[in-house]
Amino acid sequence: RWHRLASVCNGEELRHYVDGVLEMAKPAPLTPPGPGKTSVGVRINRVHWFKGAIREIRFTGRALGVEELGR
Repeated sequence: RWHRLASVCNGEELRHYVDGVLEMAKPAPLTPPGPGKTSVGVRINRVHWFKGAIREIRFTGRALGVEELGR
């Protein structure tokens, strides 16, 4: 079974959604990071590899509304 995961941060709060349902929210005053690295399927230090399948990953150049997460 496939699941849709999304993490959303507006600079003040971090929210995690699973299949469009809010699973967790907490205060997270963050500033946008500068240039850096991205790792998918394993931690950035290449430890603890994900043992499953990733069908699709999307990055957007803009913030998405909650109603757009299921698309």
